[in-house]
Amino acid sequence: MKRRLTRRQLLNLAGASAIAALLDACSIPQPGRATATPAASTGYRAYLPNVIAETTPTPAPKPTPKPSAPEPTPVPRRTFPAFDRPSKLGIAVQRFRDPQIMDRIIADGHPRVVKIWGDLGAAAEIKQLSPNTIVVGHINQQYDFQNAITSGATDMAAYAADFVARHLDRYRANTGVDFWEGHNEPVFENEAKMALYGQFEAERVRQMTAYGFKCAVGNFSAGNPPFEQWDEFFPALRAIREYGGALALHEYSAPTLDYGYDPSSDDGSLTLRYRRVYRQVIPAELHVPILITEAGIDGLVSADRIGAGWQDFIGYWNKIPLDPDAFWAYMDQLQWYDEELQKDDWVIGATLFVAGGQAHFESYELVGEMGELLTQYLMAHPVG
Repeated sequence: MKRRLTRRQLLNLAGASAIAALLDACSIPQPGRATATPAASTGYRAYLPNVIAETTPTPAPKPTPKPSAPEPTPVPRRTFPAFDRPSKLGIAVQRFRDPQIMDRIIADGHPRVVKIWGDLGAAAEIKQLSPNTIVVGHINQQYDFQNAITSGATDMAAYAADFVARHLDRYRANTGVDFWEGHNEPVFENEAKMALYGQFEAERVRQMTAYGFKCAVGNFSAGNPPFEQWDEFFPALRAIREYGGALALHEYSAPTLDYGYDPSSDDGSLTLRYRRVYRQVIPAELHVPILITEAGIDGLVSADRIGAGWQDFIGYWNKIPLDPDAFWAYMDQLQWYDEELQKDDWVIGATLFVAGGQAHFESYELVGEMGELLTQYLMAHPVG
């Protein structure tokens, strides 16, 4: 099981690794050292320059080169159980900086949904490698809805037109995107502001439809909006019903993914909250398709605040009856969530946060061993 290391530990390990590599180059055995099993390729190679000069005038005989053995294919420590329906899990990608994301998780795993920020040109490659994967696009912007309405904006048709015009060139240049999000995780202190947001999203749907694009509306954070504000957002849901698109929600929980889940009602206050909303608040005629465009472990939604991303909860998971292997402990939670999503046909899929995350999201990072395990899980439950 991998554990997060301090900067000092990382530097010590780096120094030890360099010394070991130099000793290997000189064929100097190290006491008590066993032969290591080759690790799975990351797509990169590191080269150590020859910095040790000859110490004898007679060169040692060169050993006969051995044929290189193929790198072993990673095999799960456990067997994935049979799954009746294909997985609805996918990934949210901030940057495609690691080849594992495109070459392994997407090309081999064929996830149901991928959400991308910034690197929108990757949408075309995703469609080539995994044609059935649904792509959600989000454009990073300093264009906050709260700022607009605080400054006095009330004409939501004009505001939507301005919003669409700002990004129209990028929409047209990235036709591999299936659904476009608008603002990220808006939160409103009263129904009046939510009403303006509902009007804006409805207008954005209409205007984007005129250009041939579909929208994912809402993009609400975990546990939001409050039930009493949903009525004011119905205009956006009616527009989705008329023109097509989806409702975008985020579902995080901590310290485990099922925290806040109520087995008696089969819904939750954080994960699976969409069920409670559809059962108690939104009428059946407005049950539009749902995209969970961010999901996973996030300590920021927990009152205990043990940590942030899933890697910060490994120590906690070791104290409760979860698999002692951290990757499997998280995978078991993701499988539970996936199996619940399978029960609801109106849910298109969920993207796990995050692959290729920015530096301050390192504790959420899926790339690496977790990404490999997720890939094998997706391959065992193919979308097709």
